[in-house]
Amino acid sequence: MEIKLLLSKKEILQRVKAKSHFKGVADLAANSAKTTEAVRFTYNEQAGDDPNSDFLLLSSLRNNVDRFKTVVADYITTFDDYEVSANNISDTLSETTEDVFVINLVVSDRFNKALTQPLADSASAYIENNMIYEWYLPIDPGVAKNYYEAAAATELSIQRCFIKVRPTTPTYRYPDSITLISPNPPQQGSDIPSLSIPIGQEQEITYSLTAEDKSFQPIDDIVISAGEPCVRCGIKRGKWIVRGMYTGSTIVTIFSRHDDQVKTQLRIKVV
Repeated sequence: MEIKLLLSKKEILQRVKAKSHFKGVADLAANSAKTTEAVRFTYNEQAGDDPNSDFLLLSSLRNNVDRFKTVVADYITTFDDYEVSANNISDTLSETTEDVFVINLVVSDRFNKALTQPLADSASAYIENNMIYEWYLPIDPGVAKNYYEAAAATELSIQRCFIKVRPTTPTYRYPDSITLISPNPPQQGSDIPSLSIPIGQEQEITYSLTAEDKSFQPIDDIVISAGEPCVRCGIKRGKWIVRGMYTGSTIVTIFSRHDDQVKTQLRIKVV
């Protein structure tokens, strides 16, 4: 099963800038002296909209998307996935730049689809925390450590998203009607089809099955039996056949193992 994680480049960058902005504002408010050094420090704490900040953040974004891929490396299968999910990350943000990038993952059929969006949200948070860690590392290593630990905690959440759900019990659809194909269905005015076969000759019996839910093909649980021993019923090379044993007449019944009311019949005369 394939799932697609849709991540917004613009939102990730905006959240990184907003968090660094609030940190700088809070630090400046806490400094009652408001010295030139304090103002300069809190200004440098904030990721701004200048070209240098954008260059560093876009580079960090690309690097940390690649880092996220190492966390989910077991589920990325082809080089094409790298191209799809990373080819526009380092582009300059503009009206013509595609904002959303996609990370394709191939997961078990027992993956809980309800976790697709939480997985995408955790991917964004993991990338953001690592970006802020890289931003603060040369400015304030103590603060940077907090975001490094937050990224590590988010990585655990990402891994838990891949816990498989319990196997589901298979649901079988049994037939609710049987239509005889060969020998031919009964002619108008007759109750059941009739067939004459010589002693020692075999006749293949074919049929079609339908279930109440027409969107499902029912399982073949069919048994064929004869009322008299003048014919023998059995499976030969995967197909039901009847064989004439000695002269006589009998009714052959084709029925479901799970519902003996689901049946059709065939009259056979051995000559």
